[in-house]
Amino acid sequence: MTESTHFSTVEKCVLLGSAIPSTDSCELGTQLVNGDYEAALQSATARAVFGTDLTQDTSISGLEVPSPFDPQFSASDIGPLVTTLIKQLISEQGHSLWSQITFIGAACLQAFVETNWTGPELRLDPAALLPKPLAERWRKALDQTLIKLMEVDGEEAYELTPRPLYLYLARLLLVDIPAEYGQERDKVIPSAQWWAARTLLIQQSILDYPAQKSADEGTPVPESDADDDKWKSVADRELWARFLLELGVVYSQHSMPIDSKRYITLAQAASGLHWKMSGAKGKRTRFQQFDVTQLVLLAQSTRSVDGAHKKLPEAMDLNDDVLLENIKFSDAMDEAKMQGDLNVLDKCILLAFCLNVQNENPAHGLTSEQMMPFVTRVLQNPTNWSVYTMGLLLRSRLESNQTRTVQRATLQMQQLVDQITHPLPNTEEAGAAERLHYLFALSMPNQWTLERELATMFMELGVIRSALDIFERLQMWDDVIYCYALLGQSEVAEQIVHREMKEHPDSPKLWCVLGDFEKNPEHWHHAWEISGQRYARAMRSLGAYHFERSEYAECVECYEKAVYLNPMSERSWYMLGCAAMKQGNWPTAAKAFLHVVSIDENNGESWNNLASVYLQMGDEYRIRALRVLGMATKFLNESWQVWSNLLHVSLSMGMLPLAIQALGKIIDLRVAQMGAECVDLDALRRIISLQTRGAVFQGLSDAEAESKRKRLNMLTERLLVKQIEARITSSAPVWRAMADYWFWRRDFSHCLDCYIKAYRCLSQLPQVAYAPPVFKDAVAAALDLVSMYENLGSKTQVVRPICADWKHKSKMLLRGLIGKCKESFEGTPEYARLTEALSELRQA
Repeated sequence: MTESTHFSTVEKCVLLGSAIPSTDSCELGTQLVNGDYEAALQSATARAVFGTDLTQDTSISGLEVPSPFDPQFSASDIGPLVTTLIKQLISEQGHSLWSQITFIGAACLQAFVETNWTGPELRLDPAALLPKPLAERWRKALDQTLIKLMEVDGEEAYELTPRPLYLYLARLLLVDIPAEYGQERDKVIPSAQWWAARTLLIQQSILDYPAQKSADEGTPVPESDADDDKWKSVADRELWARFLLELGVVYSQHSMPIDSKRYITLAQAASGLHWKMSGAKGKRTRFQQFDVTQLVLLAQSTRSVDGAHKKLPEAMDLNDDVLLENIKFSDAMDEAKMQGDLNVLDKCILLAFCLNVQNENPAHGLTSEQMMPFVTRVLQNPTNWSVYTMGLLLRSRLESNQTRTVQRATLQMQQLVDQITHPLPNTEEAGAAERLHYLFALSMPNQWTLERELATMFMELGVIRSALDIFERLQMWDDVIYCYALLGQSEVAEQIVHREMKEHPDSPKLWCVLGDFEKNPEHWHHAWEISGQRYARAMRSLGAYHFERSEYAECVECYEKAVYLNPMSERSWYMLGCAAMKQGNWPTAAKAFLHVVSIDENNGESWNNLASVYLQMGDEYRIRALRVLGMATKFLNESWQVWSNLLHVSLSMGMLPLAIQALGKIIDLRVAQMGAECVDLDALRRIISLQTRGAVFQGLSDAEAESKRKRLNMLTERLLVKQIEARITSSAPVWRAMADYWFWRRDFSHCLDCYIKAYRCLSQLPQVAYAPPVFKDAVAAALDLVSMYENLGSKTQVVRPICADWKHKSKMLLRGLIGKCKESFEGTPEYARLTEALSELRQA
C-alpha cells in the first residue's frame, strides 16, 4: 500500500467483510463478503479461468504444455494452463477482468483457510474446478504433487494438508501472474497485492519450517503514515488499521518483535484504541482474607462496538476449589471500567500486543502474568468467533503450565480442536464469513498445529498414549518416535518408520526421520540426493551429527548448504557460527551470528559469540566487539560470563566507567554463591592503577581531566564501598587493592583501615600457625601494616591524628603473630623479620 493506492468501495468492503452498497453491485464481491466461496468458484468467470468446461474441441492458443485431455498432462502443468487461459481471457475482455480474477483468487484462498483453519470443510472438491477429465483422473496423487510444488527454500509443506489445490490456484491468480500484467492488474484492483501477501503468509504457515523467500515476499512495507489525511474517513482508517495490524502479525509470526510492535502500535493509533496496564485491589482465591493489588488492563475503543454474533465457542469453567473463576474486585467502579465492550479490531490489537510480550521476553512466570490481562480483557465481552477462539487458545497456553489450571487448559484445547474438525456447523453456529472475518489479523494456528498442541499438553500430563494417537494420525513421525521412546518401545517406532518408507521410498523426510533415529549419516545423505539437493533438513541433521563429533569442517559445509536453501533458519545460522568458531574460521562465524541477530535480535548468546569472534579478528574490530557486548548484556543481563567479557574488553580500551559497571554487575550476580572469589582481582587492580597512575587522563585539558576524575571517583567509590566492602570481608588481596585507591585519594584513615582488615583476614586463619604459605602471607601483611602505621599514624585528618597510638598497636600485632607462630616457624627468615621489626619498634 503506497500513497498512490486508492481502493474502490467494493475492494474495501471485501477486505473488511462489510456489506457492499447497492450502488456498487458486484456479485463476486458479495459472495466473498457472505462467505459463499462455493458460488464464487463456480461462477462463469471462474469456470473460464480454470477451464472447467473445456472440451477436446476447445482451442487454447499459446499453450506450451500438453492439452489437459492428453494423458501426458501432469499436475505441474496446471499452472501454465491457467496462466494461458487468463491471457486469453484478458485479450478478449480487457484488463478490467482482473477485478473478477482477483476475487476468484481470494475465494480460493478463503476456501483453503476455511478448510484448514476455521472449519467446516468446504463441500466443493477443488478438483471439480479443473477440466472434467482431470478431475476424474486425479485423486490423492494430485494432492501429493501439489504439496511438493508448495515447497519453498528447501522446506516442505505439511504432507497431509487437505485440499492444497485451493492454495495452489490462489497463488496462480494472486501471486504468480504473468509479469507483463502486474502493473495493469495493480492499477485495476490495488487490493490484489494485499491478497497476494495473505496468500504467501498462508503458504508460509503450512511449511515444516519458516522460509526466507515467503517471508520477504509476504511482508509489504507501507509508505503511508497513519496520520495521513488520506485515511481520515472512518472506513479508510479501519482499513489502514487492519493492514498495519496484519503486517505486525506477520512480523510476530516470524519472531521479529521490534518490527511487530512498531506496526501494532501504529495500528492502535489508526484504530483509536486506548489502553494501559494498571492495578486494582481484589481477591484471586476463595479463602483470601484481604485484597491485594491485581494486574489489570484498562482499554477503551473510540470507534463503534460491533453487535451480537452467532453462537461462539464454549468457554470451559475453572471449577477449582481454591482459585476463583475471575478476580473479585473490591471496588465495583473499577470492575465496571474493566468490562466495557470493545471494537472487534481493537480486541485483535490487544491479542497482538499479548503475543508481542511473549516474543520480547523469555518464558517464565512473569511473562505469563503480563500476558494474562490482555487475554482476560478480550474474553470479557465475546462477539466474534475467531477472536474469541484465539483468546481461549492463548488462555489455554498460559494456563497449561499451572497445576490448578492445567485441567481446564487441556479440556479447552480439546474443545477448540473439536469445533474446527466438526463436519458441518449447526445453523446456530458462526458461518464461514464470521469465522474468517478477522483471521488474518490473528496469529491463529492451522488445524494440525492446534492438534499438535493438544497432543503436547497430553504428554505434559503423562497421557502418552492419547498424544501418540494424535501424532500417528497426523503422521508427525519425530513426535511419534519420541512418544515411543518415553514408553520404552523404540523398536515399535522403528517398525512404523520402515513401514511408511515402503509406501513412500522417495520421501526425504522419512529418510531424515530414520537417520535421526539410527544416527546414520548415510540416511541423511540419501535424503539429500533423492530431493535433488533441495531438502534443507537433511543438511541440518547431518551438520548436527558432525558437530557432535567435533568434525567442524564437515559441519560448516553442511550448514552452509542448509542456509543457502533457507536463509531464515535461525538455528542453522547459529550452529554454523559455532562450528566456524571451533574451526577458527572467524569471517564465516561473524557472518553467521550477524544473520542470527538479524532474524532474532533477542538472541543474547549470538550477540556474545559475535563479540568473541570480533575480538579474534584483530584490534580494528574491538570497538565493534564492545558495541555487540552491549547488546548481549541487554538480553543476557543475568549472565556473569557476558559481563566478564564486557569487563575485559572495556578495560583493554581504557573505558573505565563501563568496566566499573561490568565488575559491579558480576559481583551482584555471583557474590551469594562465590563470596570473595566473585571479584576479578586483576580487573580491580587494573581499574585502580589506571586512575592512580593517571593513564586515563592523558591528553585531556585540565577541565576535562577534572570532570572525568570526579565521575570516576564517584563510580569507583560506589563500587568499593557499596558493592565490595559491604559484602566481601574475608579477602586480604581485595582489601589490599582497595587500600591503594584510598591512599591515592588521600583518605588515609580509610586506607589504613583496609590494611588492618587485610592483615586480619590472614592472621585469624588457623593455618597461620602451621602452614608456611599462609604464614609468609601473614608476615608480609603484618610488616606492610606496621609500615603504614609508621607513615600514616602521626598524620592529622579532620584535626585529629589518624592513629595516635600506632606504635603500641604495631607492637601488639607483632607480638601476637610471633607468639602464635613461634612453635612452628622459629628460626625461619620470616620469623626473624618479625622479631627484627619488633626490636626496632622497642628502640624507637
